[in-house]
Amino acid sequence: MKITKTMGAAALGLGLAVAAQAQNPIYITGSTAFRGQIFQALQTELGLTVQQGGTSGKNSFTFTGTITDAKSLGFPAAATLPANNPVTVYASFSGSAEGVQTILNNVVNNYLNVGTSSAGSFTHAGADFAFSDVAQNSTPYPTTKFATLPEIQTAADAARHNGIPGTGVGVAPFTYAVNPDGATAGINNITTRNFQNLFYNGYADLSYFVNTAPDATFVVAVGRYNLSGTRITAILDDDYSIINKDTLDQYALSPNGTSTPGLNNGDSATPTGNQWVEVSDSGYFSGGNVGAALANSAGAGPAIGYIAWADAQSKFGTTGAVPIKWNGQNPGSLGAWNITGLENGSYTFWSYERLYENPADKGTVYDSYGQALALGLQYEIVHASPQSADIEANMKVYRSNDGADITPF
Repeated sequence: MKITKTMGAAALGLGLAVAAQAQNPIYITGSTAFRGQIFQALQTELGLTVQQGGTSGKNSFTFTGTITDAKSLGFPAAATLPANNPVTVYASFSGSAEGVQTILNNVVNNYLNVGTSSAGSFTHAGADFAFSDVAQNSTPYPTTKFATLPEIQTAADAARHNGIPGTGVGVAPFTYAVNPDGATAGINNITTRNFQNLFYNGYADLSYFVNTAPDATFVVAVGRYNLSGTRITAILDDDYSIINKDTLDQYALSPNGTSTPGLNNGDSATPTGNQWVEVSDSGYFSGGNVGAALANSAGAGPAIGYIAWADAQSKFGTTGAVPIKWNGQNPGSLGAWNITGLENGSYTFWSYERLYENPADKGTVYDSYGQALALGLQYEIVHASPQSADIEANMKVYRSNDGADITPF
């Protein structure tokens, strides 16, 4: 297999259109891991109408309407939404740490206008809410140096353990996965030591993963950019930061082996190519991009990537890309994830999904919007089939912080 080395660079595109005025605009950003469930929760549980980004696999979408269904989901009376409260929800997802940064530093993001697919986009500084696969202290913007962001937590979750241990509005399970070439080569497990070696060098001999003699076949590392919560979780769970800090060496698909890969493929999430090209410490901006790269890379040579269950489920299908074990722990399959192992502590590659709120919104009606969003998300997770995530109330184990040991309640 030919491996071409080049420096990759990617940046979020910013639209120039100006957003139309909206009543009670709500800006949501952060982790891509739960974007599908958030889309469905806004549409199904909260009764809003999609404007742009009309499928749950998109990284950006806009909804309008009046939140009407929250009370039937157990919405607390003390946080009742005002009557006749039309809202416009603008969502744009790329990474957990980026969501935290957006709130803290009023970062400008790109959002879709209200209207049809031709309505265009606009830029907006800051956000009201940010989903994150990791705690603020695990990001480059910790509470010791930056302001502490308040977290939205449902009343039931807070009462269950007084908020400690156990936190967040959901549980985000991850998996390692191989592309079709990796599956054909027989790769079915990756260990912590494998991760440290593979992602430090960017590639490793196939014999590290299967019982074959060393040869000219290499396995490449595929992953996310440095503000991804999935990436941060993989680093912490594999003790990588203790050895090599947070710098990884990763590859992405190139159509010809010389062109720089498109790491931010926008909402299409369809990177394709026939050769893996080194992008150094950079990586894909979306879990959907990682999933599509693994799914669409038959013939490019074996590859291993880290990905959320939901992204694997939505992108792999019958392509030949499949989840693999991590340290012998089985994540399950696309149609039957190991939910039991997740809940009882035998599968430990996961993190809490947190919902951070802009401090300026605390004590306002936005607290109610946050509660409604959390309840709608949890309802969607519980009733999704097959499940690709979980809620904290189902967990029989907890972890005190990201990457920490799993402990029974």
